[in-house]
Amino acid sequence: MRRVGLSAVFVGAILSLNMGAAWAHGDIVKTDPKKNTEIAMPKVVSVTLSEAPVPQSRLAVTDGCGRDVTDEVTVRGEVLQASIGDAQPGKWTAAIRAVSAVDGHQTEDDWSFTVEGTADCDGDTEEVVPTDGPSPVETDTTDDVTSNAAGDNSATTSTSDSEENSFPIVPVALGGVALVAVAAFVRAKSSSQ
Repeated sequence: MRRVGLSAVFVGAILSLNMGAAWAHGDIVKTDPKKNTEIAMPKVVSVTLSEAPVPQSRLAVTDGCGRDVTDEVTVRGEVLQASIGDAQPGKWTAAIRAVSAVDGHQTEDDWSFTVEGTADCDGDTEEVVPTDGPSPVETDTTDDVTSNAAGDNSATTSTSDSEENSFPIVPVALGGVALVAVAAFVRAKSSSQ
């Protein structure tokens, strides 16, 4: 009987460790353009998440002059896409704040890329005309986005810093409760014999 009780404890411990995967969230899978690339003037900037975001999710893009150049943001499946309005070249930043339609988890992150050309932040020169899409030219990749759970270190995979460093409290707590319950059951069974 004691072997059965110990086996149940070990099974409960193993199951509680694997429960973390059940609480996966809508993390970033891919960005377009990729982090730290140099591209022609884009018409759109997009991010693909591991879970579909709610329509109220946001993707804000700032141009080389630090102005918000986001026209319209649309959600199609797991893709959050921002169309770009009048913009200047230079170092751009895209920032996402999405809520998963699956589990309600919020994902926040940002990445930077460079748009070819010289920015005129005074507005005196001719505007750069957007192309049909990004044409990436890799630049410095030493600051790649963090890797995903599969260990892929591509420049387009990320989770927010707070998510990477967070402790899986719910699975551990449930596992602890399960272990205490099994131990109490085993103790009650062994003392009644």
